[in-house]
Amino acid sequence: MLTTCGALGVAAGLSIAGVALTSSPAHAATTTKLAYNCKAPAINLTFTDAWSVTVQTDYPASVSTGDALHTSYLNAQVTAGDDAATQFRAIGVGSWSGSVKLSYAVAGAVATPGDRSSTLTVDTTTLPATGPITTDANGTAADEKAAATAGTATVTAGSLTATLTTDSGVPVELDCALADGQDATIAGVAVTGASASSSTSPTSTPTSTPTGTATSPTTGPPIITDGDSSGGNATGALIGAGIAAAGVTLFGVGSARRLRTKRS
Repeated sequence: MLTTCGALGVAAGLSIAGVALTSSPAHAATTTKLAYNCKAPAINLTFTDAWSVTVQTDYPASVSTGDALHTSYLNAQVTAGDDAATQFRAIGVGSWSGSVKLSYAVAGAVATPGDRSSTLTVDTTTLPATGPITTDANGTAADEKAAATAGTATVTAGSLTATLTTDSGVPVELDCALADGQDATIAGVAVTGASASSSTSPTSTPTSTPTGTATSPTTGPPIITDGDSSGGNATGALIGAGIAAAGVTLFGVGSARRLRTKRS
């Protein structure tokens, strides 16, 4: 019984250990600051100073071939150039909200490389009376699938557009292009032949053999006792000894009677 329970305990422990060792791919948060040249042609605004866009995301550091490339967020923090901030204040813009569309490309070790875009949400943002105007645009990106062969999958930022509704009633539509001479890579994912989340499968049965063997019980007539578990064996032994002694006595009496009968 104890041997069986021990084996079951070992098997259960190994099963739990197997579950604990399994994990999802670790995500690697990245922050990439890029320079853009922007304009607002719908309201005849042109800007000379560069805009700053900080892209944040968290694609996994590595995945296995054929696995999903998932990011839980894709955000852009957009800071207007100095001359743009001056012009927005000049036309009476005090706040805006809307969306930013960020274009990007996936290449390398992905099943379907190509151009993508993601629409990010801009909550109502108040423009400060002085200083930089920074707008947060938050969202995510569609999952990609890693290629069937090992390599590196890359995600590279592209152009950016924005559609904003202002409190002044003047619509602002921005058209921004990456400034030349930049590395616009916002994520790099190592695609390996082995699963990034795999672990050694636990052995389904214990490898050790329980020591000791059970001794077969001696056959014979059952001895019924009313002793408890601690004294039952001793009581049984005493009763057995008494029965044996009585048998010897009866045998002796019977033999004596037969001897007297023959003599008479």
